Amino acid sequence: MRRRAFLVIPAVLAAGCGGSGAAKSSAEPELWTSTDELTKLLPKLGPIATALWRERSSNEGGSDRSLPGPTDLFLHALIRLTPGGVATLTAGRQPVPDQPRSGTGHRAIPAAMVAAFPPGARWVADPELSRQVVVAEGARELYLDPASDTVYLFAVNVSAPGSAKVDQNGATVPPAPSKS
Repeated sequence: MRRRAFLVIPAVLAAGCGGSGAAKSSAEPELWTSTDELTKLLPKLGPIATALWRERSSNEGGSDRSLPGPTDLFLHALIRLTPGGVATLTAGRQPVPDQPRSGTGHRAIPAAMVAAFPPGARWVADPELSRQVVVAEGARELYLDPASDTVYLFAVNVSAPGSAKVDQNGATVPPAPSKS
């Protein structure tokens, strides 16, 4: 009996001292289908017919980061525009053939989203169009498939055009005047 107590007590103590107590899930976060938030964030994209998207913070997905501080938000979105939407966006432009790039961690395109990509898509991109359509503090990549009127977006820290920001000291920074 004494030996059992000797083995059980350290196991209980170790379990009680094991970090935050929150179990890390390897399950992929859910994908959302609401178009309301994307319409607010991306008004220059044009009318959205359907969307499959997810926004994930840099503190999710197995990160051991526990100190307070800035958090990045990573947005992945597969958006179907109304018919002719991509043609309207690219009118007068010369987009070049390109492919959505996947990486690891927050950069990885969600598997459920990849499965929803239009079959045989011929993606094109225009970095200047990305800058005009997507207000983001970090990376922003916009890929368009004209045949299906589909857009794939990866961006970091997206905000609605004209929205105020908060700096590192907690002060509100007014939006910069729009150039368009």
